[in-house]
Amino acid sequence: MIGRGIKGMREKRVEFKAEGQKLVGTLCFPEGKGPFPGVVFYHGMVSDRKGYIPLCRKLAKIGIVGLCFDHRGCGESEGEFGQISLVDRLEDAKKALEILRREIKLDKTRLGILGSSAGGYLAALLAEGENIKSLVLRAPPIYDDEIFREPMGKVYESRFTGRGEYKKSRVINRISQYKGSLLIIQSENDEVIPKEVIQAYSNNAVSAREKKIHIIRGATHTLPRGSSYKKEFRRVALDWFRRTLG
Repeated sequence: MIGRGIKGMREKRVEFKAEGQKLVGTLCFPEGKGPFPGVVFYHGMVSDRKGYIPLCRKLAKIGIVGLCFDHRGCGESEGEFGQISLVDRLEDAKKALEILRREIKLDKTRLGILGSSAGGYLAALLAEGENIKSLVLRAPPIYDDEIFREPMGKVYESRFTGRGEYKKSRVINRISQYKGSLLIIQSENDEVIPKEVIQAYSNNAVSAREKKIHIIRGATHTLPRGSSYKKEFRRVALDWFRRTLG
């Protein structure tokens, strides 16, 4: 069902499958025929799509399609969280990009991804191979490659590699190949992701057309809904996509 949503945009619920399990998302899109630029959102490990719908709507109002969805085992999507691996989430992420391209007439040269926390890790893995023009990573971890196929419970306990051997990680290899525009959003008081991890992403993004780190002063890893930190995050991301995809 398509709803009118906010003036100047429409939104609809979308359902698609990854490895036989149903995923649920919200697609927000501008009025008109397109082609439009588009952005897909990958949420954090134990989060869901709800916190990203307001930003999807804001994007649609400025002419950019936004798709946020629930990974398997989260929100309204099927699957057991404890049985899902990073490999499974990567497959979810790929399927969401396929849906974004299929549902709306897109300008495929102007696509973006925004990934938060574990979603940032997935976004960094995918961006270059999917020809993504603009990439936003909020508080992205660097996971040890050894847990890539482990269930999410074990991944959650690992959170990030703490040894500083970042160049051995598959995600650092991928971000070094990314050629688009890269924004990394860091929480000043992040208790989960060390500053060294953020710096490793930035330092190794050697092929990026442009890159920037934005620090949300006073923020911790989780940005509470309705907080000034969440509002700053949305504003910064919106401005970035407006400039790099508009």
